[in-house]
Formats: sequence, C-alpha cells, structure tokens
Amino acid sequence: MSCGNPHGTPCNEVDEHLDEYLDRELSLDDIALLEQHFRECPPCRSQLELAVRLKLLVAKACAETAPDALRQRIARRITEVRTGSVSISVDETHIIGD
Repeated sequence: MSCGNPHGTPCNEVDEHLDEYLDRELSLDDIALLEQHFRECPPCRSQLELAVRLKLLVAKACAETAPDALRQRIARRITEVRTGSVSISVDETHIIGD
C-alpha cells in the first residue's frame, strides 16, 4: 500500500512490519518511526486500526473453550486413531472414519 506521499519510512516498509509492530517485536527506534508514519499517513493508520481490531477478534475467539461433550468426542477419536481401533482416510475436504 502507498498513499503516494513521501514519508521518512515508506508505506510498503510500514506494511511489511505491521505484525512485528503489533507484537512489539521491533526496537524502540523502529516503533517510533512507524508511529510517526501512522500520524502522517491516514491510509496506513486505517490499516493499523483494522489490524488491531482483527487481532482483538482473534484473541477473543481463541479465548473460548470447547464444550465438554465436544472435547470428550475429540479425545475419544484421538485415542481410537492412536490405538489403531479405527482407520481414517483423508480427502480434500474432510476426514472419513471407517
């Protein structure tokens, strides 16, 4: 993405490091450069806001626990496959038990 305006850090570099920025895996200097860019560049700021919302939604979805009945069915199926009491075949869309 590029807004077409000159920046100290080009838009494409900001885009390449967005995940690292969100995960705080960059140096403090690099974080400061990206934050300066976000203040100057509305399209990149919008991209950042979208990425933050997506990250929060994924975190929320991952916080849910599966119902006990589902967890027990999955555990039972894993045990069956591991012990060889059931065979499975995989096609492109799903697992079929024999």
